[in-house]
Amino acid sequence: MANELKNARAGLKTRLETISALKRVYDYAPETVSEDPAAVIMLDGTDNKRLVGGSTFTADFRVTVYVHAGRVSEAMTDLDDMASPLGAKSLEAAVDADPTWDSKVDYGILLRTERQRRLEAPGGQDYFAQDWIFRATVKVTT
Repeated sequence: MANELKNARAGLKTRLETISALKRVYDYAPETVSEDPAAVIMLDGTDNKRLVGGSTFTADFRVTVYVHAGRVSEAMTDLDDMASPLGAKSLEAAVDADPTWDSKVDYGILLRTERQRRLEAPGGQDYFAQDWIFRATVKVTT
């Protein structure tokens, strides 16, 4: 399953990189977030189902978008635009445009968008942040 997870993460990163409003998309937890808005992709959990002739698994990825808190109204507007189901800044629209995530998964979808909050990002900066939970489904044949 290691390659399938790696591929799914890479496919999600590719989809998110189509959003020009995101300055950087990290497919790992960085030591510091130096550009903003920036998205960080982390594995949130997996579920495996064994079937005759193979298996199917789902992987949930938590995407956290950080926007520097020094520009409060801009930060909130950016996060609202990214949480919208449509538009050039929408995470959901970017992922829905190719539900195979660059042919890396059988099907990928946004499960939910979670609350906006103020927090300290990696590196100690104060940011506004919001989470999106995406699910990838991959069929593995034996």
